[in-house]
Amino acid sequence: MIEVLDLWKKLGEFSLREINLKIEDKEYFVIIGPTGAGKTIFLECIAGFLEPDRGEIKIDGKKINGLPPEKRGLGFVYQDYSLFPHMTVFENIAFGLRLRKMKNSEINSKVEEMMELLRISPLAERYPSTLSGGEKQRVALARALVIEPKILLLDEPLSSLDPETQIRLRRELVRIHEELEITTLHVTHNQEEAIELADKLAVINQGKIEQIGSVKEVFFTPKNIFVARFVGMENIFNAKLEKIDYSKRKAICKVENSDIKLEINEIPEKENFKIGIRPEDIMIVREDKVNLLKGRIRYIINKGGALKRISVKVEDLEFIIDAPRHIAEKMNLNEGDEILISPKEEKIRIVEHG
Repeated sequence: MIEVLDLWKKLGEFSLREINLKIEDKEYFVIIGPTGAGKTIFLECIAGFLEPDRGEIKIDGKKINGLPPEKRGLGFVYQDYSLFPHMTVFENIAFGLRLRKMKNSEINSKVEEMMELLRISPLAERYPSTLSGGEKQRVALARALVIEPKILLLDEPLSSLDPETQIRLRRELVRIHEELEITTLHVTHNQEEAIELADKLAVINQGKIEQIGSVKEVFFTPKNIFVARFVGMENIFNAKLEKIDYSKRKAICKVENSDIKLEINEIPEKENFKIGIRPEDIMIVREDKVNLLKGRIRYIINKGGALKRISVKVEDLEFIIDAPRHIAEKMNLNEGDEILISPKEEKIRIVEHG
């Protein structure tokens, strides 16, 4: 288990501050945030490459502040792989074991076992310059894991790979984690990685943790506007309380300075607040629904293979909708069409109280 207690670290004008989190044994924990948020600095504090200015880092209840990296029982995979160009794949993986002065027979056995796990045995005699990005990443993982670390640290491990290779390696990371049951701390800016890999995740921004929770909690019940926007809740509006039904735990709110009123399944703490709606949680409808709104299509663009992104103007407000492609095409939607939309009441979230 990793415990981080009130960690602070200042580097130039940037500061990590008030970092508190706990990572359980065998957990796959992802820290997600934009570029420059402090993800790598935090990881390097855990690894021992940087020493915190304040706070404690504990592994299995023991404080490791001041302990050199090689004494912490950690495996580290860098964003750029950091393979030794003059060594073969086999020699790269064996490097950490040779530093530990293991017998050659034991080194050979462990390296072969790890190459088999990562499915890179045919690459054993090749040099890094001859490998693809995905192959290099597998070698880097094998080198980190072969020393049997207590904890695996991954610094943006898939960011330099093409989308298809990223998908394959995400599946590989899931498989390896299930087989080895190793506690893993993975930092990334990629939301798809976080959704697919994380048992639990934290969102970091400008050196501070904004929210910790499960994927479902963070992506669908964000604590504040930054988290809401970062995880894709693009429809964010000012709202004013109109009516509360305590028996049903529902509220009616007026949106912005318009005549639009929406029903939500939350009770706001204050009269004025902000709501957020994910693009996929607004339906295009033909019949009466709760939260029925009439608007006009501003534009339609493709979003991946399965979705159409549709901008709809309702009075002076713009609603962004991600509709299944087959539904949008079946309805024969075009720019300028007048349509009915309905934000799902149970999916509208209060992202800021007052």
